[in-house]
Amino acid sequence: MPLVQAMYGVPELKELDEIHDDLIINAMARMFERLDIASKEAELKRLGRCYPRNYPCIGAGCGESE
Repeated sequence: MPLVQAMYGVPELKELDEIHDDLIINAMARMFERLDIASKEAELKRLGRCYPRNYPCIGAGCGESE
């Protein structure tokens, strides 16, 4: 988590962090669409935005202590 906070604090990396967030949200939204969980784009993106926060074991670092 400290690395993410540091990235957000560096102006040159803020845009990269926002692009990464958009990529993750869109990927999760596509997955939820394939699973037929929701059909509206706004709902899919809302789910995509919330899911990684509630289930932080998605992606690198799963199982590592903080």
